[in-house]
Amino acid sequence: SAAVGDRLEIGGPRGSSIVPDDFDWLLLIGDETALPAMGRWVEGLRAGLPVTTLAIVAAPEERQTFQSAAALDQIWIVRDGGGDDAAQLRRALDALTLPAGEGFVWIAAEGAVARELRRYMAEDRGHPRVWMKAAGYWARGQADGGGRIED
Repeated sequence: SAAVGDRLEIGGPRGSSIVPDDFDWLLLIGDETALPAMGRWVEGLRAGLPVTTLAIVAAPEERQTFQSAAALDQIWIVRDGGGDDAAQLRRALDALTLPAGEGFVWIAAEGAVARELRRYMAEDRGHPRVWMKAAGYWARGQADGGGRIED
């Protein structure tokens, strides 16, 4: 039903979604599997938008530099070997002061980690669940495991 001059928003590849561009800030959280999506996202953000990326990686050399017109703050955590990504990311989130206004939180990691961080942001930090998207990009011990995490 689109007509000439109509604006269309198309998401893809499979699983992509369109996040409204009217949030005051963004927080993107993930592990190595999230880095391509995280980088693609921040590179396309509007100038000056406060965005924080919080990523956990296995080694310092896995850190990446994203180019963005947004006001980008990159936080990198190198795993401590304890195997609990959720705990390490929660500690970093505890130390993080979120900007004022309405923000969108995106989480992509191993399924149990993403689920725990979504719960933490909603219950402990009081962030509205409707302003979050969490996905298990993979599941420990499962081939082809993962999927969107909802309540």
